[in-house]
Amino acid sequence: MFEAEGDLRVAIELSPPSLGPVIPDHHRTQVLDAIGVSSPSLHKRCPLQILAKGSTRLMIGVRSREQLAQVKPDFDRLAKLTPHVGAEGYFVFALDESAVPLATESRMFVPAIGIPEDPVSGNAHGMLGTYLVTHGLIETADGVARFHGTQGRFVGRPGSLDVEIESSGRVVQSVRVIGDAVIVYEAELPL
Repeated sequence: MFEAEGDLRVAIELSPPSLGPVIPDHHRTQVLDAIGVSSPSLHKRCPLQILAKGSTRLMIGVRSREQLAQVKPDFDRLAKLTPHVGAEGYFVFALDESAVPLATESRMFVPAIGIPEDPVSGNAHGMLGTYLVTHGLIETADGVARFHGTQGRFVGRPGSLDVEIESSGRVVQSVRVIGDAVIVYEAELPL
């Protein structure tokens, strides 16, 4: 066993995810009912849109962190909706637009593949970065936008990460997801 001496920062650079459709109204109503979110709770500038990067996630922006606590997902209904909506997971997020850099808190539900609530997802935060830039919800400086994301508070496994998005206007070129890591095991393999 190896004990880490201090924090390690790990970064993963990703190509941008594909932007999928904004879901139609009949699916929107079904998803909101299954997640336990009312339409007035939604962030007015955040369309319910599917993004894909290896897997698909439906981005759902709510107006505040307090509303994340009100989310009461029905996992069976969400799993049954997955093939109809076209998203394997549901990424519910709130923006703290007063924070510099922008801060987010999120919850992710992927019951269709056996994950009721994921503590922290780097892949989904990379998708969120692209979503935020595409919809003009985050400021860029010299072609780079940054935000700090937290997730996992509601499952007792809080975590955080930083996301950097390189773009030209609202077109994303690359995404970097950066987070802390701890080595829990080290081994040498003879070759």
